[in-house]
Amino acid sequence: MKFFKLGVVFWLVLGFTGCSQPKVVDEVLPLSEETIQNDANEIFNELNLIRIDSFTTMIDKRSQTQWDIIAQASITTAQGKIEGILNLKYEYLEKLWVLKSHDFIQTKVLLNDEVIRKDALSLIDQDYLSLSKINYTIDDVSSDSWVIKGQMSVETNQCTLNADFNLTYQSSKWNLMESEVYPISCTDTSLEPTPEAAFKQNQYDLINTLNIPLEYNQITAITQDIDLNEGKASFMFTYELDDDLTFSEITVNIEANRETDGWVYEIKKQSYNKTYKYTARYDLTWVVLRSESFYTSREKMTLKITGSIEVSGSEDEDPEIQSNTLSAIILFRGEEIEVIPTLMEEDCFTCIVLKFGPSEEEMVILTYGIENYKGVLSKTSVFYGISYDNSHAVIARTQKD
Repeated sequence: MKFFKLGVVFWLVLGFTGCSQPKVVDEVLPLSEETIQNDANEIFNELNLIRIDSFTTMIDKRSQTQWDIIAQASITTAQGKIEGILNLKYEYLEKLWVLKSHDFIQTKVLLNDEVIRKDALSLIDQDYLSLSKINYTIDDVSSDSWVIKGQMSVETNQCTLNADFNLTYQSSKWNLMESEVYPISCTDTSLEPTPEAAFKQNQYDLINTLNIPLEYNQITAITQDIDLNEGKASFMFTYELDDDLTFSEITVNIEANRETDGWVYEIKKQSYNKTYKYTARYDLTWVVLRSESFYTSREKMTLKITGSIEVSGSEDEDPEIQSNTLSAIILFRGEEIEVIPTLMEEDCFTCIVLKFGPSEEEMVILTYGIENYKGVLSKTSVFYGISYDNSHAVIARTQKD
């Protein structure tokens, strides 16, 4: 029995030792984060890498010796910031992980504004340049290039240049491949808009409604607002004109726009306030015509007028009476008569009528302006009287206010 048992044990041992030995596989070393990062750095160097801002990996094992790495990355380059997805395919060969293939898909590009400005400005071949305004957009994106389109205003030693431009960058290395500029206008900013130029360009259109020949040296106040960047300006002229009968305050608003050929000025509004100052004592001496039916030659009369007429209007609005406070006393042929002056015509404020009796002849018209009597014109505006029969009276103002 003992022999049998030993034989069985021996046979079992022989049986086990007679089977083939199992194949031992070498241990696969893990793919390190350092290896992935180093490979990513070499790839990103092709993009003119300045720094990697963020790098997040996700591992997809196809087998023990084949790994796919997907990484989300944010990279700062010379032209701006690029965001995208990096795909890495690794295979374990001869105890080393070998990068077999890779690709980087850009998902977002934030361009470096400073670089775009510099590249756009380099398109202008002038000295003493400075960029005053620029705006642009990413117009076209492909796997090979990015096209930038924009507009800019450039201050040169000659003018303010307005232009459109195109910049085409290669996406892999952000090299500037193509560039174009299209000048639109060039305006000399050294010639700033001036009130003198505004006046000169519009002189013949100033206050035609009042028939007043305005001069630049008559302006009592000038207000101006100039924006050279926008190419706009505005001027407001104020006149205060005082003569024997009237006081006028005139306001002229002129706007200026910078066009390709220079500044263009345009009157936007003209308005006025005018006061007719009648308060005074007047002595009249009649110089009559042969046809005169009421007054006699060298006959005198005295008028005492108080009050004024205030009128406002503009070049495109009819004059409007703001107030009329006129009253008068007539001393004539031994009588003192109170009257209320009226206007000869609705909008003629320098021609008033004093009616002091029931007959048509019992009246006097007081007129201020150029006198035309017996074919002779006065050299300046005068205050004179007119009778019903068109005889004239010389007026002496003996007391004012």
